[in-house]
Amino acid sequence: MPVPPRSIALRLTVWYAATTLVLIAGVTWGQYRKLVAELAGGDDQLIIETLAAAQRTTVLAFSAAREGLEPAGPFVRVLNQACRTIAGAAPSAAPEPVCRATDGSRPLLRSATGRDGHNWRIGTQSALAPVAAEARPAAVWIEVALDRTRDMDVLGEHRRTLGSALVATLVVCTIVGYWIARRGLAPIESLALAVSSIDARSLGETLDVSSAPTELRSLVASFDVVRERLNAAFASLTQFSTELAHELRTPLHVLRQQTEVALARARTPDEYRDVMGSSLEELDRLHHMVDDILFLARAEDPRSRIERTDLPVAAELADVADYLESLAAEKGVLLEVDVPRALHLSADRMMLRRALVNVVTNAIRHTLRGGRVSLEAASRDGLVAIQVRDSGAGIPAAALPHVFDRYYRVPGTGSGGTEGTGLGLALVRGIVTLHGGWATVTSTLGEGTLVTLVFPENVSEGAPTDG
Repeated sequence: MPVPPRSIALRLTVWYAATTLVLIAGVTWGQYRKLVAELAGGDDQLIIETLAAAQRTTVLAFSAAREGLEPAGPFVRVLNQACRTIAGAAPSAAPEPVCRATDGSRPLLRSATGRDGHNWRIGTQSALAPVAAEARPAAVWIEVALDRTRDMDVLGEHRRTLGSALVATLVVCTIVGYWIARRGLAPIESLALAVSSIDARSLGETLDVSSAPTELRSLVASFDVVRERLNAAFASLTQFSTELAHELRTPLHVLRQQTEVALARARTPDEYRDVMGSSLEELDRLHHMVDDILFLARAEDPRSRIERTDLPVAAELADVADYLESLAAEKGVLLEVDVPRALHLSADRMMLRRALVNVVTNAIRHTLRGGRVSLEAASRDGLVAIQVRDSGAGIPAAALPHVFDRYYRVPGTGSGGTEGTGLGLALVRGIVTLHGGWATVTSTLGEGTLVTLVFPENVSEGAPTDG
């Protein structure tokens, strides 16, 4: 079962609190270790100084000098070679003496635990000292012991204080960290609120990038780009619906008018036959328009998948020329194909032929009798360019940017596409775009028009394909 994602505020709070706690704990631990070292160093120094003082006097004099000292200070005892006390007195709870050979210059320092559980720090050093008045010096061990229980109690209290401080720090850091995280994420919540309030009526309103934090400006700009795309798509859909309603209104109006006229009075069979024939023509026009609209919707949908096959360009153009040969002959137009036979193209055969038929049909219809329409193709830099050139009347410069628009008809021609619906070249552009290419048109009035369809020669990575 997948774990639900944690909120950003929670993650920031945990990281902030953990980082702060680690830093404070590190500093506190360093200070604690420094305090431990200072206390231990002070105790060791006191023991070393006491040992030095003991070595500068006789055992008896030293023992007399130690009488009456504070019991809280270090105690000193002198041990003979059998490790038995010969001078000095140790508390009853003190650890047992340990006599170890030393070089005489450096004391042996050790820690031990007494019978009552107290902590002791003990220094032992060998020396030569008279054990009695007017006696010869003898080898002895001088032992100095310091009860560190008070130091341990201080350190324990210090640890408890630091532990309480760290717990309080964790609580405070968690609260403050959550407040900082929520405050830092407030611009994201504001952005989410602004984006959620966008609807069809506010698609034209831009998001305020200047008021967003630096880290969020790219995100706001991305939302703005998406909004602009949605606005363009919505406007295109609205325009398409308006144009479609306008195009459908004309044949429907004709059908209604003819029907009303036919029903106004009794008609002869021939008159009814004429009305039905005219109505059939309008229905055919509607049929072609609906087919073109459905095909255009598929061609312009970037999610559409196309069935690509390897096609010989020369053979495809020859088939299109054969298919339209009767139309060209009827118009008195010469139809030519000049394509290298080795040229191949990866495309959807049905879509490619429909695009070529639309372009060539337009060229034939707008070429005067005795004119010429040529189909050419060439390959360069992994692209295949198919060109349809005619010697017709040409297209005005003002109309060139709109010839691939839906329902657009070049002024003075009476038709802009297949069956006079104005969708023919829009279908062409949609098919070429779906294949990852593009379409262009150039024209000179009185000389002719050149339409170029550019396709990728092979299926590119990520291109739509079936199978």
